[in-house]
Amino acid sequence: MKTVGQILKKKRLELGLNLEEISSQTKIKRFFLKAIEDDNYRVFDSIATVQGFIQNYGQLLGLNVQQLLAVFKRDFGLSPSGEIKLRKEFKLLQLEEKKHLNLPLLVVVVVGCLFILWYFRWSIFPPPLVIYQPKSAVVTNSDYLVVKGHTLVGAKVWVNNLLVLADEKGNFSQSILLLPGVNQVEVKVSYKNKSRVKKLDVIYHPPGE
Repeated sequence: MKTVGQILKKKRLELGLNLEEISSQTKIKRFFLKAIEDDNYRVFDSIATVQGFIQNYGQLLGLNVQQLLAVFKRDFGLSPSGEIKLRKEFKLLQLEEKKHLNLPLLVVVVVGCLFILWYFRWSIFPPPLVIYQPKSAVVTNSDYLVVKGHTLVGAKVWVNNLLVLADEKGNFSQSILLLPGVNQVEVKVSYKNKSRVKKLDVIYHPPGE
């Protein structure tokens, strides 16, 4: 069975197109197009970005995008370490049974640890960050994009290095200007010297292009 990369490359060659032409029309760098055709997804930091690029590449070639994404999901996924790998490379974690365990004592210790962890969680872990809008690898014809999300009440929020004020519930919203091609949107939250960053890829195609 052919992979997504093999399907895209075969169709491109049938149409007599080179990667430079594809890159020019999709605004996707040739390096990433070549990586997709080689099924080398380790160079991507987001599986959503890969799916967005596959969608745009497939649409340009006139392929069925839904079938392409289905083939990709069939063959690839996120490993426990967060890398995009072949599913056959995944290894199931084996849990060994332990005998002579003092179950009541274990429960007390676990509950105690969980309580301490919960109480001091924002001193240990970065603040939560949920992005409602946009989804990664979104394609838009508007030169402005509204970024919406939610974080811990009291946390500081930056969108593309611009400080944004969150409301009393931790919700925030910020409009940013997009440039033609692939734009990277970075959202950062900080609380008690702990920070969390999320990066999203947004593809802007100006109307008429």
